Amino acid sequence: MKNLIIILIVFVCSNSFWAKKHAKKESNLKHSYEEYVRLYGDTDTSRAIIELFFDKRQLSASGKMSFLGLSLGVALIVPPIGIGLVGVSSPLFISGIVTRKRYNHKNLRAVLEQFNKNGELPMKIEKQVKLILAAENEEYEEVATLKRKMALRSIGRNAVKENAVLVVN
Repeated sequence: MKNLIIILIVFVCSNSFWAKKHAKKESNLKHSYEEYVRLYGDTDTSRAIIELFFDKRQLSASGKMSFLGLSLGVALIVPPIGIGLVGVSSPLFISGIVTRKRYNHKNLRAVLEQFNKNGELPMKIEKQVKLILAAENEEYEEVATLKRKMALRSIGRNAVKENAVLVVN
């Protein structure tokens, strides 16, 4: 009987120590968006990688997974329609789980460390990051063009007020 109690105490203590160690390990992996940018966001590419992972994990995966809850609610109110919606939204829910797993914090850190070490990215992520960078560059160019137009308009207005002639190429 004493041996059984000792074994039980050792088992419980070892599990609690493992759980504490595992919890500390998990908390070290999970950073907020700002912390990732501060730690790894040295380049535009690094910031685009961080943005990609956070967008996919929080927006895309959560959106896919939310349909199952909605369809279950409809199934309680109108069973014939709800059952069909549950059937349609179940694959979306599974896809959301896969997306969350693919774009988790552990994989984000691995990709960022690999990129910082040798400048290489996995092919799928590289394509998506290029699209993000192209969109940001296009947006920056649009803003710069708009600022130039506004500056030229203000110069033109000032020139009209002063009865001066303004020639712009």
